[in-house]
Amino acid sequence: MLILGLIQSFFSAAVFWLREPRHLSNRILSLWLLIFALLFLGFLLPEGLVAYIKIGFIPFFMLSGPAFYFYVRSLVVPDFHFRRLDWWHILPFVLVSAFRLVYFPESVSLTTFDGSRVKIVIWGVVALIVISVLTYWIATVILLLRHQRNMLNFFSSRSEKRSLNWVPLLMLATLFSHVLFFAGPFLGDSFATVQSMNFWTQQFNMAMLGYLLLVFGLIQPIIFERERRTVPLLETDTPEPEKYQHSGLKPAVMEELAEKILRYLEEKKPFVQPDYSLQAMMQDLELSQQNLSQTINEHLGKNFYQLINEYRVREFQRLLRQPEADRFTLLSLAYEAGFNSKSSFNRVFKEITGKTPTQYQRESFSQESR
Repeated sequence: MLILGLIQSFFSAAVFWLREPRHLSNRILSLWLLIFALLFLGFLLPEGLVAYIKIGFIPFFMLSGPAFYFYVRSLVVPDFHFRRLDWWHILPFVLVSAFRLVYFPESVSLTTFDGSRVKIVIWGVVALIVISVLTYWIATVILLLRHQRNMLNFFSSRSEKRSLNWVPLLMLATLFSHVLFFAGPFLGDSFATVQSMNFWTQQFNMAMLGYLLLVFGLIQPIIFERERRTVPLLETDTPEPEKYQHSGLKPAVMEELAEKILRYLEEKKPFVQPDYSLQAMMQDLELSQQNLSQTINEHLGKNFYQLINEYRVREFQRLLRQPEADRFTLLSLAYEAGFNSKSSFNRVFKEITGKTPTQYQRESFSQESR
């Protein structure tokens, strides 16, 4: 298991480091998986990892929370990059490393846990690790909630992979895994042998966590591609007071942009693409994200999701009026209009028209027959 865990960790780290596109989220996940490789390497080395890296591997657990948080943040924040203040997040790692050097300069083993005073110290370190992971779990959940609200300004359809619904569960699994790792020596009576305890609470435990990171990391696509700004922001003399106070547009300019957007939607019909996004509109119209979003939000009075799905509903209604429409099901017409699932079509259609697609079809037929 140790060799398998080591190979899996190095392989996973290499996969994400070399994965295309070369996105920051993949690099963060790669470095996090290298920490798992250090852990398994420490198990395999006769004198332990501390013989080569004096702080051992215990302080590296303090990086799990920040690693998970910044992995998610790099996924949900467009054009994310590290700032100077972000490096303060490694301070707990530095402090625990210093504590490790002072109080436990030798390799940690079962004998280290003998004595009530030592147990208190070790449980104190465990508590810090748990608090760190739990704190970052809460911060990550807040980040996800904000992201799910913000998605309506960037995407025209809802997606499980873009929503990142799996992240809170995996974060809890990480928390449980870390607690179990350190609780092993205090659960000795629950296992037949010390080797059995080490296998289940440390080796198998961490190998499975690394495997989960590999699986979820591979199935998670990049949510936001790096923005390619083709034109500068349109400046104004009187910026908007709130959301767009640093980039406001004059009413006349905004009206021109709104006409350009609506003409583009009516003539090109890009909304028939199920995964159509704000970024695709930016590239087609050669507008910045800021100007485009501001025009849609303030001048048109809706978010990107509402705008595109209104056009999809209109397209569905147009298709339904065609003479050959009776040869197709409502769902096939919905797919042709750009919807990507039956549930989203029914929900959006009811929200916009106040009727179900079947009710609308029945009423349309009854009006035509009069």
